[in-house]
Amino acid sequence: RGMAKKEKKKKTPPYKSCFLPYAGYTAMRSSWSRDANYVSFDVGPLGNAHVHQDKLSLSIWVGGLDILFDDGGGCYESSPFRSYATSAYGHNTILVDGKGQARDHRDPKNRVVSEPIDAHWLSMDEYDYACGTYNQGFGKADALIATQTRQVLFLKPGIVLVADTLEPNDDATHTYQARWNVNCTQLKEVVAGHPTWATTWEGKKNLVVVPLLTNGLENRWVSKQETPEVLGWYVIKD
Repeated sequence: RGMAKKEKKKKTPPYKSCFLPYAGYTAMRSSWSRDANYVSFDVGPLGNAHVHQDKLSLSIWVGGLDILFDDGGGCYESSPFRSYATSAYGHNTILVDGKGQARDHRDPKNRVVSEPIDAHWLSMDEYDYACGTYNQGFGKADALIATQTRQVLFLKPGIVLVADTLEPNDDATHTYQARWNVNCTQLKEVVAGHPTWATTWEGKKNLVVVPLLTNGLENRWVSKQETPEVLGWYVIKD
């Protein structure tokens, strides 16, 4: 005698996006389908163990591919690649005068928080919005060169608008560099003469990076560079 197999209907949460106010992570989703777009934005502290200098870093998954990636730091070893992967240089954030974030991991206040993080968060069916600030050192913990504010607007399902504001703490001239670690070794120029680049995955979703403010902007993309600095690597574990 045959038995009817009862299939369980998969349940999805009543929300697509959320903010963890103590960890400082925002999770933004277009849907709960397998080919959904997902945006992660970090406005949190260093944490007690896995110390990465990556506040205000952004990552994007499209259809299961981490197309704008955070490599996670690789293996527990001592090498230029490990240092790169845990530093601001290997994350999707801002360098000031070529220097990365330098929060003091020995200070307990930088590792965990006892109150909800002062960050802006709004989630709607049409969009998610988050905003955070980094106002600690660049290069050295006490080198308070500038304050960075990053706003992220996720227009569902597939547009992410990032607005960075850098406010110097002195009267000097500074340079600011935005780094985007794209999981693709071959990019293409979308419009001749314009600094817009796109990934070239065949049969998959792709990412187009479009700078909206181009006055005085210089841009380049690098893969597998080791000197004068490690740049353009995905330092995976094992």
